[in-house]
Amino acid sequence: MKKLLFPLTFIIISLIYLSCKSQKKPEFEPRMTSKRAFNLHLIHANEFIKLNDYDKAIQEANAALKINPKAAEGYNLLGIAFFFKKVYKFAEENFLKSLNLRPSYAQAYNNLGNTSYLKGEIEQAK
Repeated sequence: MKKLLFPLTFIIISLIYLSCKSQKKPEFEPRMTSKRAFNLHLIHANEFIKLNDYDKAIQEANAALKINPKAAEGYNLLGIAFFFKKVYKFAEENFLKSLNLRPSYAQAYNNLGNTSYLKGEIEQAK
């Protein structure tokens, strides 16, 4: 019985190995599309803002804007990060860039108004 066990085990292991080896691997690895990468950078920027890590949020928003420099959302997120860092000049610049790209962007208008208010520009904030 022992004499049969070794050859049988060897055959079974060989068959398992050969069946695994014969499986075809994909010809290419799917790459991340630029749209998906852009969205992930925006999501990360948003999350870093929630975690009060504004420098990383700025890095992520800038990475998104490298992919799509005409994205109003990216400039708005940059403005929010600078707003919380109390760098109101840069916050205002980015909210204005966002509004230049999308004039009907209500969130950017609101953020710009809050920035103007904190800068003491009450009339402009209205």
